[in-house]
Amino acid sequence: MEMDTIGDQDIGHVPKYGLKLALNHEFPVQSKQIIIPRPKQIFEMMPLTTRKPKKAPATWEWNLNGADCQYTALYPRAWTTYDLSKYGVKLKIGDTTCTFTVAKKKDTNETIHEGYCLWNAAKTSSYVWECLKKHGKLGPDPSLTPPPPKVPDKSEVKVEEKKDKAKKIYKCDSIGLSSVISLDPGGSGTTEFCLAWDMPIIKYKKEKKIHRRYYTKFFGSDGIAGASIAAYALKNYKNWEKLLAEWQDPIFTNSNIPDWLKSALMNELYYIADGGTIWFDVPDEYPEGDPRHDFGLFGYLEGHEYRMYNTYDVHFYASFALAQLWPNLQVVLQYMFRDTIALETVKCRKSLYDGKTVKFKIKDSIPHDLGDPDDIPFSNINAYNIHDVSEWRDLNIKFILQVVRDYRLLRGHNAPFNNDRTAEVEVEEFAEEVNEAREMATAVWDSRQYIADMYPACAALLRRAVSMWDADGDGLIENGGFPDQTYDAWVMTGPSAYCGGLYIAAVSGVLTMARALSLDDDVMEFSKLLERARTAYEEKLWNGSFYRFDTKPANDRVIMSDQLAGQWFLRASGSTEKAFPEAHVKKALTAIYENNVLKFMSGQMGAVNGFSEDRGKIDTTALQSEEMWIGVTYGLSALMIYEGMHEEAFQTSGRMYHTLTQMGLSFETPEALYENGNHRSIAYMRPLAIWGMYQAIIARPPLQPMANGQVAKENHVNGL
Repeated sequence: MEMDTIGDQDIGHVPKYGLKLALNHEFPVQSKQIIIPRPKQIFEMMPLTTRKPKKAPATWEWNLNGADCQYTALYPRAWTTYDLSKYGVKLKIGDTTCTFTVAKKKDTNETIHEGYCLWNAAKTSSYVWECLKKHGKLGPDPSLTPPPPKVPDKSEVKVEEKKDKAKKIYKCDSIGLSSVISLDPGGSGTTEFCLAWDMPIIKYKKEKKIHRRYYTKFFGSDGIAGASIAAYALKNYKNWEKLLAEWQDPIFTNSNIPDWLKSALMNELYYIADGGTIWFDVPDEYPEGDPRHDFGLFGYLEGHEYRMYNTYDVHFYASFALAQLWPNLQVVLQYMFRDTIALETVKCRKSLYDGKTVKFKIKDSIPHDLGDPDDIPFSNINAYNIHDVSEWRDLNIKFILQVVRDYRLLRGHNAPFNNDRTAEVEVEEFAEEVNEAREMATAVWDSRQYIADMYPACAALLRRAVSMWDADGDGLIENGGFPDQTYDAWVMTGPSAYCGGLYIAAVSGVLTMARALSLDDDVMEFSKLLERARTAYEEKLWNGSFYRFDTKPANDRVIMSDQLAGQWFLRASGSTEKAFPEAHVKKALTAIYENNVLKFMSGQMGAVNGFSEDRGKIDTTALQSEEMWIGVTYGLSALMIYEGMHEEAFQTSGRMYHTLTQMGLSFETPEALYENGNHRSIAYMRPLAIWGMYQAIIARPPLQPMANGQVAKENHVNGL
């Protein structure tokens, strides 16, 4: 259990008893709750639970009305209010998953009950309840400490005598700690508990190797650091909250950001921690000068239902969160993928889509993912087996675009806090380790070294794309007539708006890097390639209003909401290269807004992936053309902001976010929504693209001052 004050605005006031309580309570399973004993009344709390769970301890009373609960989200700070004011009690409480150490910080006016309580949640929990009722504090359960066994004299034992049946002793799986705080009449005080969990290693069941979590760099990996972690947290949590506030407040006070977006920016970050995330310490596996030596290995799953680490076509969208907030982890992830490019496997398998036998991985290609946690991840890569991902058109060029975007952010990065602020932290026991952590937290990877290390791979990937997928030699790649990109159920044939646009942006990005590195021959090569590709793209795909989905006549009037993803990344990279005509970009965005947004659920549910302009309805060619992808809508809105269409951006994503909230999908944001209200794949990586909107607003704030993020127009309703 972790108990701490969260701030004056979070403290419940109980005038009847002159009591104020502010608690942030986290418990692992349903048998772990906070219990408030008062004369003749004991309240046992569960998180937003209105009915007693079947497996709850049978002897425990259950008297909480769920209607008296209210949840407040402000990730990574969040709490639930249980309003028991009619009994003189009001609490702040949040939920987590597991515990190994419960610690208490003792103040001068406080008594800690040294006799903590152990019990079995299913069998012996009645003792806990009775203990609190009778004594108002916890103590050891004498029934769980059996007396020493009687050893009779063998000469007195009769052979025919039956042995006494030993009393069954239940294994203790729960622990409780209690304390008492003394207050003067009308006085106030705080009491602090800490829940700490120490799970230092990970071993995948098909792998012999042991992985150490990154925090073991500072606390050790022997599995006995729980007390040290808890003590360190109790000593420093107030400073952590101060640093969190210093990071969040500039966003909350920015009048150019609507309130819904402030909420979404913070709370979509849940997935960074809740996405099956792993972070390993691997200093011995990489030399100094490699970011993994200092910052470890990082992985998170595509989604709770799609078990693959660092799915790259999706991370392309989600990467804006890492690149801005944890840039060194984004750098680590990029180096992890860079090292896979030259790999080629002998082992083959059948693709589920067409039954063809293909290699797991071929040379000069970016893999789809870095493996399945049920296998041997980071060694056995490309767990995805529906298509031959070596033929996917978007993976290689998405690597290039992330490198260019990262290069821009690394050059201009401002650390969220500096050494002066962290100097206030008391670090006695861990001074050396924490000083090292400070240095790493305030310094980002050198941008020049980054592109120097990445450029050879980027140039090789681009050249392979041209040689393999530009069949007619016009400088523009073509799709293969099967789902060969992130829309893996939607077929593109020949040149396409999506892959063609990403490719042109990637050529522009490699050209930018070649210029920065003064590689004159490459500058000449890629300048010519860009000009040829741009000409072919405009001639083959621009139809006067938007870029065609592909070159099939049947798709001439199909509007794809994601057709300008390449332009979005060029804007995010600060590129001044005019890869796409400005007038065409603006026209295409207008067409998307008027059709994919406003004609899809009256503009209340984001931008549907495909819309047939001539038929005036959703394109039903494929499952994914009928879907609205949350992460794609956030990316589209980011580009709208870069192009000065702030009102359209806030309407598009703001109304969608409101719909998601009304559907109860907060903290498990799905990949897709359907017109009928169904959704697919809850808790998904791609919605982290919302941080692309934040980057766009900072780079391109509205021209006119805004009240609470609202554009000064009568028909604008704060994006809702």
